[in-house]
Amino acid sequence: MSDMNRRDFLKIAGAGSAVVAAIGAGVVATGKVFRVDPASTEPNEPLMFRATAGLPQQPYPAYASLVFDGSVDPSAGTGTIRRAVYAGAPEAMSTIVFPGTGRSYEVTRVTGDGAHMLVWARIGDGFTLEPGEPSTIRVRVDQRTGEVEAPFSNVQLTLSGS
Repeated sequence: MSDMNRRDFLKIAGAGSAVVAAIGAGVVATGKVFRVDPASTEPNEPLMFRATAGLPQQPYPAYASLVFDGSVDPSAGTGTIRRAVYAGAPEAMSTIVFPGTGRSYEVTRVTGDGAHMLVWARIGDGFTLEPGEPSTIRVRVDQRTGEVEAPFSNVQLTLSGS
């Protein structure tokens, strides 16, 4: 990672490679976890989340944004999770998705209590996986802290926020 400069990063991003080469062992990001019905205090009520991280990591300036978002119904064990890498830093993110970085997952199982949830999901139909990329993921959602932990480039990343 320390050998990658701005020019090298832009070459990778411009070639459509999934910014994977710029990922470190962990990413800190801002995110939100909220209930579909804000008035509800029930632990198994549906919830939605969105977490964003700048790529590459500091000390380098971010030129892309990793975004995980989704909706989960814990009582039914269903939902959808999406992942993509967008051009631009989180504070100036565009709507342009880097080719090959978009994924949509279907939730297959949910465990945990009202504060912490583990969500398992499998890749949706029509998505091509990179070599070695698993077809299933595990996402941890901490509703107290707003942290979302999810995999990217075969590394489990923590995306935290308010």
